[in-house]
Amino acid sequence: YACYAADETWHKDLWLLYAAAADKTKNVRFGPNLSSVYLREPTLICQALATLDELTGGRAEGVISSGNFGMLAQYGVDWKTMKPFSRVKEAHQVMRTFLDDGVITHDGQFHTYAGLFTFARPVQEHLPLYIGAMRGPKSMQLAGEVSDGVHSALGYNKAWFDYVVENVKIGAEKAGRSWEDLDIGAWCVVTCGPDSEKALRYVTAAGQHDRLWNVAEILYRNQGAENSGWVSNALLRSVVEAIPGLDPDAVDSAKNSSAVNRAMAESAAAYTNYGFSGTPIRLQVRKRKR
Repeated sequence: YACYAADETWHKDLWLLYAAAADKTKNVRFGPNLSSVYLREPTLICQALATLDELTGGRAEGVISSGNFGMLAQYGVDWKTMKPFSRVKEAHQVMRTFLDDGVITHDGQFHTYAGLFTFARPVQEHLPLYIGAMRGPKSMQLAGEVSDGVHSALGYNKAWFDYVVENVKIGAEKAGRSWEDLDIGAWCVVTCGPDSEKALRYVTAAGQHDRLWNVAEILYRNQGAENSGWVSNALLRSVVEAIPGLDPDAVDSAKNSSAVNRAMAESAAAYTNYGFSGTPIRLQVRKRKR
């Protein structure tokens, strides 16, 4: 078993929550999915991971990436100018070294260290470190080449998962590794019920404008009781209006479009094909081989 949470300002602090859960669990692994190497300094992520690994007796792991672009925008950061791929690639190198050796000297494009060390050491001989990927293909290929695996986000059909695996394979083969030794995870948002279908249409329509995650996150933070009618037109309108670069009229027009209907049908079919039932809040698909 594993429990993941986003290391983002929008939510409660996951490190404190995991620390509180450490001595109350025995078989659950914990880790951020994901930590932004832009907002949180990479060696400090290592310090937190190593501390959590000690508290849990060797059950910590981490997923890193450049971060949630919607939240970065709220910090005044334009992801187009931050060189996300190069930044993540260097951060992974820094973190792998610091986790393994506890000391680092490094002079890179984004990070410089001169003999930095830590006494926070992981229990595991090799603490797993994964790369988060939303679109790919470069981040997925990088994950296959250098990391312990990849966690992709918000893909909802077999074609997407095939795309992820194929690109992980490319990276793994480049490094002479077997992709089957890597962990491949998928982070999905799942909704159910009349309220949920109404919200899902807006979320999916926002996805046509690359803002699916932003809308889903705000709705999640403002949710009411299931099927209580809390998903009102006024709420949906206010959510979309709060997101920079998203046209409320365009989203409203697209919510019943053929593209949205098709995306929802593909997601529902994938859910059934994988043999799931019931009403999950989140669906995490993970391949593990150790």
